[in-house]
Amino acid sequence: MNIPSRKIILVLVVMLGLAVALNCAAAEVKDRVESIGRDASAAKAVNQDARLVVVPIPVSNPTVGVGLTLAGIYMHGKTDAKEGSPTSTSGVGAMLTSNDSWLLGAFHDGYYFDDAMRLRLAGGYGELQLKYYGTGNDSPLQDNPLEFGATSTVFTPRLLFELPYENFFLGLEYLYVGIENAPDPSGPSVDLPEFSFRTETAGLGLVGVYDSRDSNIWPAAGTLLEATATNYGGHFGGDYHYNKGVVKFTQYHRIVDPLVVVYRLDGQFIGGDAPFWDLAQINLRGFPFGRYLDKHSATAQAEIRWRVFENWTLTAFGGGGRIAESISDIGSSPTRWAGGAGVRYNIGGDHQLNIGIDVTVADDQVEVYFQVGDWLSN
Repeated sequence: MNIPSRKIILVLVVMLGLAVALNCAAAEVKDRVESIGRDASAAKAVNQDARLVVVPIPVSNPTVGVGLTLAGIYMHGKTDAKEGSPTSTSGVGAMLTSNDSWLLGAFHDGYYFDDAMRLRLAGGYGELQLKYYGTGNDSPLQDNPLEFGATSTVFTPRLLFELPYENFFLGLEYLYVGIENAPDPSGPSVDLPEFSFRTETAGLGLVGVYDSRDSNIWPAAGTLLEATATNYGGHFGGDYHYNKGVVKFTQYHRIVDPLVVVYRLDGQFIGGDAPFWDLAQINLRGFPFGRYLDKHSATAQAEIRWRVFENWTLTAFGGGGRIAESISDIGSSPTRWAGGAGVRYNIGGDHQLNIGIDVTVADDQVEVYFQVGDWLSN
């Protein structure tokens, strides 16, 4: 079993403590500034409505290694929104990691007109150092993956409208990815067009959502069901013609006040000739991006959250996933297991934005992740 260096884990723990300490200091300064010229009750109301978090966020996962992201996340106020409405968030960030990966990105996740309209905008540009493990359960590259650098541009807007049924939404999503792959010349060669020249994928998808969660940042009760059917092709600005379906189903159950149980089911389905980096894959913490790829995938996982102190939560999680070339073969494919445990700290005040560390075990590999927000809602 491959276990990360104790020094790396120690550095991550120290960085987590630094992020928590800096945020607490920033929150204290913010509270003092807002209190000038206001009475105590007004200052408290402002502090609960909106919150700006600017912190260095450690990065750790088996895809890009260990590094740092400098992020600014703004949680918008909900003064005019109805009670229980989701929190709009905006953010920018810059990432640099130990394997020379870097990324610049920005996003906005907005909820408008008492949650009658939802708008999401996200984009990024950077270079990621990745590995290609091949496709299928018996790929010869699984134990000797091809290393490559991927210079990528990503842009994805989504617009949803509430239906005449409570908690149901319907809308469209556009996805664009432009990528130029540069394989490591010392590694094994792979005859794929994605490694020969710059390629692009672009598609328009129909999105249906059912969302009864009590929070979009750190839920403790409710259901999130999301189904997307996307058509990719030259008519949308891409080089590949294929269809992709994605289904995500997550439920949150508050057993007692400090204890929450979550489970999630995922399915991804490809029809046509998709590039390898947009194939279906197992969606579990513990596996690097692209570890298991094929035309279809299914994943099931569960997580237990126990709030031990006011702002501290312990987690334990686990699950399994399968990939197959056809849906009929999913039932007989081998199951890939992953699991682990972690800790979270709430840096978002009443908005409950949590950051923390997960330690995972998958394929006899121990990995360390740094998490921001609710991973199971992504």
